[in-house]
Amino acid sequence: MPNVIAGLQVGEKFEPYVKTFTSVDLFAYGAATWDWAKAHYDAAYAKTMKVENIFVDGQQFGALFAKRVIDRFGPKTFIAKLSIRYRMMVFVDETVTGEGEIVRIDADEDGGARVEIKQRFTKNGAIVSECTILARLRD
Repeated sequence: MPNVIAGLQVGEKFEPYVKTFTSVDLFAYGAATWDWAKAHYDAAYAKTMKVENIFVDGQQFGALFAKRVIDRFGPKTFIAKLSIRYRMMVFVDETVTGEGEIVRIDADEDGGARVEIKQRFTKNGAIVSECTILARLRD
């Protein structure tokens, strides 16, 4: 078995992850992505949309899902596919809990591996967002 997948097992869980989204987080994400949608930083504007407050950009969940995989498997990890589904909004100062699990491992012919990971974020026990990632791992 190649080194890159030695010790990995289907069913292996990721460490739980807890994140509270502050207004600084939302602003920084907008700055990093040049996505200046006012609903993510201007509370008065968000209220005109009939929502309670500024809210997390859904794409930010995708970024966090990808980051958790890269943090787990290392900088040579390549995210080959990311499928995401959004279930509910998350507002500023709300907390989500992330969990993940390896659901499939396939060895590559070149000594690496393709690993499928399912992840989700929940808020107060309800699913906020779910994701399936196919990652290619290399030594």
